[in-house]
Order: sequence, then C-alpha cells, then structure tokens
Amino acid sequence: MAVSVILKKSFGKSEMQVQLSLEDRKRIERHALETFPEECCGFLFGKQNADGWVLKEIRPSKNVSVTPRAGFQLDGREQAAAMKYADEMNVEIIGYYHSHPNGRRGPSPTDFILWGGDPKFLAADDRSKLPEELQNTDIPRLPDYSLQIIIAVEKGVVTDISAWHLRRGLSGFDQINVAFFV
Repeated sequence: MAVSVILKKSFGKSEMQVQLSLEDRKRIERHALETFPEECCGFLFGKQNADGWVLKEIRPSKNVSVTPRAGFQLDGREQAAAMKYADEMNVEIIGYYHSHPNGRRGPSPTDFILWGGDPKFLAADDRSKLPEELQNTDIPRLPDYSLQIIIAVEKGVVTDISAWHLRRGLSGFDQINVAFFV
C-alpha cells in the first residue's frame, strides 16, 4: 500500500532525523499489535537538536477516542502525568506515536487536521470524509513542532514505521528519516 497523498506536493522529505532505539521500536510495534484493530497511541520523550530529535523513551497511552478504529485521542490525565514526568526527567514531549490499523502508511487527512493542518489544503474528496467536528478549524490541535511516528498495521501485521513533521506553513508533511540504534 502506498502513501495516500492528501494533496499534490503535500509530502516531502526532510534532512532531519529521529534517533530511535530498536527496543523502543519493538515496544511501539508491540503496542500497535496489542491494540489492533484499534489505533494505539503514546508519548515520545527526548530532546530536539539542530539535526532532528533524539528519542529517549516512549510511554504508551490509552486511546480514549469514541472511534478508536478510525482515530486516536490521548487521555488527559495521562497527558498531565507525561508533562510532569518530562519536567522531572529534564526531557521534552517531542511528539506522539499512533498506529493505522487499516494499513495506511503515512499521515491521514484526519492526522493532518488534528496536527494543526489547514483544511483548505486538503483535496475536496479528503475534506468531505472528515468527521464534521474536524472540519472546524478552531478545535485544539497538536503542537506543530511535534514529531509523529506512524505504525502501519495491515491484517494484524506491522508493515511500516515512519516519522513525520508538519511543515510550519501547515501545507503538508515532511517525512523524517528514522535512524535505529541498539
């Protein structure tokens, strides 16, 4: 399954990278498989530098979305605990991870909107498929500086893991190179 393009030229490639341990990759993939056929989600802790992000730790979260097979919503209490933990450990919440149990590789139109993308950049067909509440541009969004790791799961098998960042102009995504280390 190829990346579904939200609009022409909406996907790019960044020179930045995220450094992710093989152990954390396994934990993220395990979480995606345990929650299948629903989406999993979680926090990414670490530091951002001039070259990208260094991931220090992941923390799974409950998906409290009313439609967990089609989206995710982080639990508010877990968000507060994650912020406190980040302060105590002198790290940042550098982003989030979530799965696409429908096998979709890369960001979806829903991800684009929840992440802060401007709906006017979506193709009309994609815009019409969004839940009505996501067509409102005044809803809270994820911080635009945040990193997203997306795990594609197709028929109960992880088929892809990729990292993404929303462009500052809110016009599309750039794929971030993932460098795995032991």
